[in-house]
This record gives sequence, C-alpha cells and structure tokens, in this order.
Amino acid sequence: EFVDQSALRAACQRAAVAANAGGGAAAAPLLADASDSEQQQSAAAAESAAALKRLARSQQRPALANLAARRALWRKLIAASGSEPAPQCAVAEGVEWPSWCLADYRHFYCLNPAGQAALNRICRRLTLCRHDLFAPCLLPIGALLLHCLTEAETLACLHSLLGKEDRGLWRLPDSLLRYAKCERLLEHLVGRFAIKFSRSLPTFPNYTDHLRRWFQYLWRMPIDFLLPLIDSFLVEGFKVLVRAGLALCRLSFKKRIRQRSSSGSAALAGLDDSLGATLSETAQGLGVYVSVEQFTRAMFQIRNLQSADVVTAANAVPNQTLLAELPTGLRAARSATDDWLLCLPLSSPSALLTEKQLRQLLRHVPARHAIKPLASLFSTASAGFNLQTLYSAAGKNSPLLLLVRSGSVSGTFGAYLCTALSDREQHPAAFFGTGETFLFTTVGERDGDVRVYTWVGHRQQNSSCQQQQQQQQQHTEALFIMAEPNSLVIGGGGGGFGLSLNRELSEGFSQRCATFDSQPLLPGAECRFAVQAKPKPGTNEAARSLRRLLQQFFARAAHSLSQFTCAIYTTSNF
Repeated sequence: EFVDQSALRAACQRAAVAANAGGGAAAAPLLADASDSEQQQSAAAAESAAALKRLARSQQRPALANLAARRALWRKLIAASGSEPAPQCAVAEGVEWPSWCLADYRHFYCLNPAGQAALNRICRRLTLCRHDLFAPCLLPIGALLLHCLTEAETLACLHSLLGKEDRGLWRLPDSLLRYAKCERLLEHLVGRFAIKFSRSLPTFPNYTDHLRRWFQYLWRMPIDFLLPLIDSFLVEGFKVLVRAGLALCRLSFKKRIRQRSSSGSAALAGLDDSLGATLSETAQGLGVYVSVEQFTRAMFQIRNLQSADVVTAANAVPNQTLLAELPTGLRAARSATDDWLLCLPLSSPSALLTEKQLRQLLRHVPARHAIKPLASLFSTASAGFNLQTLYSAAGKNSPLLLLVRSGSVSGTFGAYLCTALSDREQHPAAFFGTGETFLFTTVGERDGDVRVYTWVGHRQQNSSCQQQQQQQQQHTEALFIMAEPNSLVIGGGGGGFGLSLNRELSEGFSQRCATFDSQPLLPGAECRFAVQAKPKPGTNEAARSLRRLLQQFFARAAHSLSQFTCAIYTTSNF
C-alpha cells in the first residue's frame, strides 16, 4: 500500500538496462517466481543463525519486484533477531521532519505519498521514544522496510535496533556521538581493506571531508542493490553496511582506473576535483558497473574484517575531539527538546493559548519540564478572583505557568515561574526565584506569535567579552518573584515591575523592568489594568471624586478587566 508501483516498475526496467549495459554476471530474474524463495524461507525458519546468515547472503534471494517473497524473508529474519513491539504513543500530525532526519538521507525509493507519510510518523514516534535520538540512516532503512512490511512492523524493527549492541558494536549509529564515529570509520579501515583506493586518496583535494560522507553516499545506490543489503543487515547488523562502504570505495577506484585508461589526462582533470563526486556517481550508477550478485560477493570477499576492527576504528578518536569537530550544521541542529515538542501531540489546556502558541512557549522552558504534561491548578473562571486562593491552589508545585488575559485587548500574557510560590514564606517582602523565570506576551504580535523576555543574566553569559565587561559595570538585576498577601509581582529593577497583580486579581499593571529587559506586556509605556471603582460604605463624596479623577488620568493607558481571566498550570508531580 505504500509503494508507487509505476515507479517500482520503472526501477526494475532501469536495473535490467543497467545490468545489460554493464555486461556483468547473469542476475536472478527481476520477476522471479516466489515459490522457490518461499520454500527456502520456510526451511530457514528451523535453521540456526548461521543458516539465516547464509540465506541472507544467498544469490537466490527474492528479486526486486517480488515483494511478497521478500516480505516473508524479512519477517523470518526479524523474528530471529528478537524484535519487540515499540511503545505505543500518539504523534502530532504534520509534514515537518525531526531535525535528525537530515536532507541528505531523505531517500524514499518509490514510496507513494502514503508511504512517505507513514515514514514521517515512524520517525516522530521514534523521536518520542528516544529524546537523544540522532540516526539519519533510519530514513532510508525505514523507506526500504516499508516496501514489504506494515507501518507497525517497520516501527518495531527500527525501534529494536536502537541502543542494541552486538560484540561491542552498535547495530546503528543512533546518537550524535555514534554518528560522528561512523563518519570516521573508513578513514581507519581503507588502509587495510581497500589498499589501492587508500593509496589514491592523496590525488583528491580535501579527500578526508568527502570520505567522511561515505554513509550518505551508501544510500544513493539503486534500490535493487539496497534491498539485498537490508537482507544481510537484518541478520548481521552494522558491519554489513561497513562492508558495503568498503566495497563501494574499491569499486570507485576501479571505475576511476577504467576511465583513466579510456580517456586522456585532460578528460580526467575534472574527475580528480572531488572524491565525493566520484563516490556519489559510483553509488548512483552502480548497476552499470556490476550486477547485484557481483557487488554482494565483493562485500563478503573482504577478508578478515571483524567486528573488533570496526569497534577499534570507531574508538580511534577521543569523544571530545569528535564532538568538537562536528560540522557546523550538525552542531546548530535543533535541540532534542524542540524535536520532542514537534512530535508530541499537544492540546492546549486552556482557551488562553492556541496549540501553536503553547509549542512556541514550551521551547523556552527547561527540557526537564517541557516534556511533562500540563495540569490546571487555578482559574478565575471557576475559583473566583482572589490571590490567596491562587496561592493555596499553587501550593508547593513548581514550575508554574501563569496566564493572564484582559478583555479589552486580544492576546494572552503572563510568566513562567520555576520556583514554587510557597517559597514566599521564607522570603517575606522580598524577591526570590531563579534565572529560568521569564515573561511572555502574545498581545500585538504578528500572527499571534509569542514574544518571550528571558533573564538578562543569560544574555550576558552569551554575549561577547567586550559586552560582558560593559555589562559587568552595571548591576545585574535578579528580581524574579515577590509574592505578598496584597500583590504578586514578577520581574523588577529599573524602577518598574514586569507584571503585577493585586490581591483581588481585578487589576494590575506591566512596566519595563531591568530583570528581563522587557517592554510592557501590553501596548503603552506603562500598561494599567483598571476597573470601575467600588468605594467602601461610608466613603465620602470627596474620596469618590478623587477616584474618578485618578481613573480619568489613567484612561488613555487603561484596559478594562470586565472579562479579566487568570489561570495557572504546572508540570509538577507533587
């Protein structure tokens, strides 16, 4: 259901044409009868792991278009490897890929739109299962598995590969560190297992950088070469992929020698410019040079390559050096928290925030809290307008997300508090809290986006040395939270409060404050939320007149709280 049949037929035709043009050894028919393969697979079910390995390497494996036979084979191989169902989890709908799904690995191999959508869901589910996941090769492997397996089977197979080791060698490079080790593998192996290719490397400028992309080039091979590769990979693991990389290097050397003998030196000038182009062209046009059977034999005729050799090559460079020398694009990749939020099916717990705004807001929340669900603690809609009630509801829970909306403006504003409000008892009439606190607003922002004001201390840590020296001459404000019986204040310094609410939660104001270097959260130099005055019994007319004058004085910057709403949420399990 996931395969574009017309594209697959075209791939079959291209494979046949390439095999004929290459003049290689006779290959198995592309539309072979499934009966023989099914009989072999039935017999293999009762055989040992060694027999499964021989079957996976056999030249009598199912042909490209015979998906039914290969489906039976893969199910046998996966069952023998002890695959377990992946944890069930819902994922957010969308077409965006997690950041570890690098563009250079997005090969779909004749998958139709439904198949590509299934692969996207699989990658999102794996992201939720492993927050530190970085395994770009899961895309091409998953795309190939979807040719024969269901979405659930493919997910279970890929999930079973993560974190698994065999003789000290991981089944897949599934973290950023292992990916960096994978890139360096062939640098330390070609000198022993592809000697002629290794000797030719100095003729290529910047050959080291291009050789480190060998794992990308591997997945550019035609699908009729990759499907048999997956046969052996499901049994033997990552070492088979290393064998394929070495065989590709050997073949690229032979291809270059062949071109050198058939062309003049002038024609070869462009060939020497890029090792990457040579490896990529060899991978993409593999069927022109060899048959599937010839390439498979070349892989397994690499003698004396043991798992220990691959492990030694992977550990040849210290971990710190590997991470420090990662390409800038990988170092700047989105964080694991961003990936998690991209894949998590979020529903905003409040009408005060849309799902999009909640995702934007959670990107600024510390990772240890962002991955937890939100629980409602207090809302003026149900608990009434009383600050003491809010304090009681918040209790010792932390962190807290405070949401406020005024009826006269469109949008929500508030604060993220990383400290429990119960700490006010240890800090009477004083500020407390940590630098993880921040203010935010959606009022007046384009498309309802969230503007976040973080602590200025974080910005000083990330600024240049010269800027730090200038800023150190000034007093760094660290006035985060002050929770008094009569008011709740978030952010201070510079003569203003970032957000202040009164004891009845009926009025408040927002000013520019130095702690977050924030502007007023609502339009105006000093935003005041005012309601109609309600004088106490016995108040004289002069006092009432004074109140009316004060209200008129602040009328231009005032916002009605006739529909004022305040709510607070937590991710605490307290």
